[in-house]
Formats: sequence, structure tokens, C-alpha cells
Amino acid sequence: MEEKIDNIIPTIFIEMESDGDNESNALLRYYLDCTTQERDVVDNALMYLCGWTFATLLAKCGIRIGEKGDLLDVPEEE
Repeated sequence: MEEKIDNIIPTIFIEMESDGDNESNALLRYYLDCTTQERDVVDNALMYLCGWTFATLLAKCGIRIGEKGDLLDVPEEE
């Protein structure tokens, strides 16, 4: 059973790589519509998958979420 459990994340990665659709916009819209508790669930799942919260992943893409839920550019470091 342990071997099967250890295959969960690698299977997710394989399925993500085989899916040609880029659902970035849908994921962002979903996250923006989440309550604080729902965002915590999304962030926890992403932490297990890749080690980062969604807000951190957005920052790596040059995006941040403003106080009113608006999307803002992250200033590039010089």
C-alpha cells in the first residue's frame, strides 16, 4: 500500500503534463472567488504538490492580488 500511496503526486504530475489545456485563467478566477478558508485549502494542496502557496506562485509570475482582489504587477527586481 505504501508504494501505491507514494505514487499519488507523481501520478498528478504525469496527468498534468499530458493535459494540453492551460487552465491558468480558470484557476486564478476560482482562487479569487474563494473564501479565506477555501483559499487555505487551495494553498495547502499546492504546498503538498510544489512547495509554494498560490500567492507565491503568482508572485513568481509577476502577479499579486491587491487588497480589493484586483490583480497587480509585482515590481521586477533590478
